[in-house]
Formats: sequence, C-alpha cells, structure tokens
Amino acid sequence: MEGAAMTREIVDRPIDEWGALLRAFLSHDLVRFLAAAHVEILSDPDGLLVLEEGLRPFVELKVELESTRPHADELQAIHDELTQYAKRVVNTVHVAILNSIEANKESKRIAGEPLRLLRAQTEPRRRLHLEWQLNRMQEARLQLLRSLAQLDETNRDTFEQLNLTTEVISHIALINSLKKESMPR
Repeated sequence: MEGAAMTREIVDRPIDEWGALLRAFLSHDLVRFLAAAHVEILSDPDGLLVLEEGLRPFVELKVELESTRPHADELQAIHDELTQYAKRVVNTVHVAILNSIEANKESKRIAGEPLRLLRAQTEPRRRLHLEWQLNRMQEARLQLLRSLAQLDETNRDTFEQLNLTTEVISHIALINSLKKESMPR
C-alpha cells in the first residue's frame, strides 16, 4: 500500500523466548564489537568492514525486537531500553559509515594541499559526531545493564528465566557491587 503507514503486529513473548532475543542481541558480533570500540577503530578500514558486514543481520534482529514485547510487565522498561540501545547501535554504525563515504568523496574530488586543508576542517566535525553517537550508544548499553542489575535484585525468578550468558551476568554483578560500594554506610 503506497502512502499508507505500515504497522507491525507486536507479538507478546514468554519470558524465556524474550530472553533468547535479549541474549541474541547482547551476543551479536556487532554489539560485542561496538561495546569495546572507540572512534579510531570505527574510522579504520578494518573496523568499517566489521560494521558493514554486521549491519544487515543486526538490523534483522532489531526489527524482530521491535515487533515483540515481553509478556511480563516487569520487563517492559527493560525492553524499551533494549530497543533504544538497538537504535543507538544503528545510529553509531550509520555515522561511522557515512563519515567514511564523505572522506572518500573528498579524496576523489580534491587532492594534495587543498585536501589536507579541507580535512583539517571536516575531520574534527566528523570525529566529534561519531564520538557523540558512540557515547550515546554506550550510555544506552549501561542503562540496559543497570536495569538488568535492578531486576536481578528485585525479581530474581524473572531474571533467572532470561538465562543470560556468564559474560552478561558478570557485567551485572559488577554493576551491583559498584552500586553497593557507593551506597552510604
């Protein structure tokens, strides 16, 4: 239907099925790569190759996440944070790839000293924009992990049904221990 807004049917998932989507997301190669990435890596040709190869399967997973929701009410906020994190991942990858395309176009149009002068003006802006997107994505990741840590403390049964990986559980345990250390005694 041209011009008509497309609506997706939202599917309620049992906790264990939604947990499988969460695990697939957190263990996705692109998500794992970006969790440890910095601007230089995302500007490097090898880093860009990882982003380009990982984007399509990641977007498929993102669409599946957006078309589902957990059946349990206590997971709704976490689901919202997960979809926000997924959007931030796509935005970060988009900016990194776009920066590369812009730099390549500049190289094809201009050479020598004029290119160096142009890059002195454009590179800081591109770098800042990518750094900003990367920071927003990392903050979304941290917020998701904090919420999972909160779920671990408040609703252990639901948390255990998610069947998270040892790596994710260790991140959550670290957040819980840091939270306890920062509490006034």
